Amino acid sequence: MGVLSYSNIRDYLSSKYPDHTWVLVHERSMRSVFRLDRGETPEYFVKIYDPRGLPAKLRNLLRPRTLYEADMLKRLKACSLSVPEVEDHIRLKASSALITKAVHPCRPLHELDRNKQAEIMLETAVKLLSNNFFFSDMHMGNIVIDDYSRPYLLDAYEIKPCRVITPRHIISLFSQVLAVYDVADDELVRALKRVGNLHLQEDILEEIRRKALHSRRRYVGKLVQRCLKPGIFTREIKRENYRAYVFAGNSIDLEDLLSRHERNISGQKNVLKYQEKTQLTQVDDYCIKTYKRPRPLCQEYALRSWKGLLTLYFNGIGVADPVAVAMFEDKSSVLVTRMLDYPDLDCFFHSAFNNLGFRDKMGIVCSFGEMIGSMHAFNIYHADLKACNIKIDAGAPRFYLLDTDRIEQRSSLMYAKRLKNLVQINTSIPVHISTGMRMRFLRSYAGCTGDDFRNLFQDVWRCSSGKEILYCTPQGDHVDTWRCSRV
Repeated sequence: MGVLSYSNIRDYLSSKYPDHTWVLVHERSMRSVFRLDRGETPEYFVKIYDPRGLPAKLRNLLRPRTLYEADMLKRLKACSLSVPEVEDHIRLKASSALITKAVHPCRPLHELDRNKQAEIMLETAVKLLSNNFFFSDMHMGNIVIDDYSRPYLLDAYEIKPCRVITPRHIISLFSQVLAVYDVADDELVRALKRVGNLHLQEDILEEIRRKALHSRRRYVGKLVQRCLKPGIFTREIKRENYRAYVFAGNSIDLEDLLSRHERNISGQKNVLKYQEKTQLTQVDDYCIKTYKRPRPLCQEYALRSWKGLLTLYFNGIGVADPVAVAMFEDKSSVLVTRMLDYPDLDCFFHSAFNNLGFRDKMGIVCSFGEMIGSMHAFNIYHADLKACNIKIDAGAPRFYLLDTDRIEQRSSLMYAKRLKNLVQINTSIPVHISTGMRMRFLRSYAGCTGDDFRNLFQDVWRCSSGKEILYCTPQGDHVDTWRCSRV
């Protein structure tokens, strides 16, 4: 460090690394993160803090945020936590910059199986607390996995050293993990034992889960917002007539996919759905859905679907893997996901369900009830929750929700909204599915939500009784009445 004559800190860093290509990773009002590539290889990451306004400048002049983070990274490394190696720290007037060596090759944590993600997050929380550190910004975007499957903690500014770890620290840190991941009680207890607060386990367990449920919507909302700007989750594409976000881990030629999608529509090939509002085709392993322009002052349909898709994805609810979203100048839009090569739930119940043994039938129905119950327990509402908008992998069994443009995660979900979803499901399942199986579904559902399943069944049956049963079959749409049913 020394007295620098450059007009800004970015100019100085560019002169210091003249052989590197600068790639913007993330940008906020006062903080920017860049990746410095030498050729095709990421070599450094640069975090620049450039405050605006006299109070912020004075604070960073007296106590640079990046210098604090550099010191914290060194302290974490001394405690055997895997963090990027600090290369340099630069100050210029009120601005400062932290340069770290890139963890390369690596991949984002969210590309792993969710069970593995949860395991790594719990392990990281235990290591931090065991070394008397508290982290107030614990989320999957702050962790990457290197080529040896080791997790690296990238962002250390919100990590604070503690003289004593208190129950408040334990509750807060573990609830941040449980706000995004479903962790069984026995796994959580094992993690708490490693922290060493055995006498506090029972009280802490309940408080962690209460705080996690309260925080889940906020944490997932933050993750969804991170996917609407360049960063660790997405890369941005800007063209003359559209802008797009591509989800991390997807190396796609978006323009090629879109042109092939258009050829599918014009030639009526590989068309999965064709309506005035939406056109859906398959291109290789991708499902591409174009939307018409929305009403004035309304958000693009694909962007709404993208946000709903990611809300479910980050809550661990089955959806097609997100790939990309694109918004055009005329307000039309496109959503790209991975293909789901599974049958729609109503077609499955119509054609395959009755061929299964009783135990397999029970497994599918109970798993379905648990999935919908978990979704509602997280206060998530799907405005069009019909069986034709659900795919089923019967072998798992696992379920995947489609048509995500009207998904909401609320602070609370009224019983009337949950009942509406249950009626939508009940009246889109083929009539020959027995009352006993429908009751088993609601019993499993109520196990997640705490409802009395008998009262729930009466309410669902009362609201369903005057409605037709509409579902899809391989031969087309089919309408039944309850008079055709058999128990």
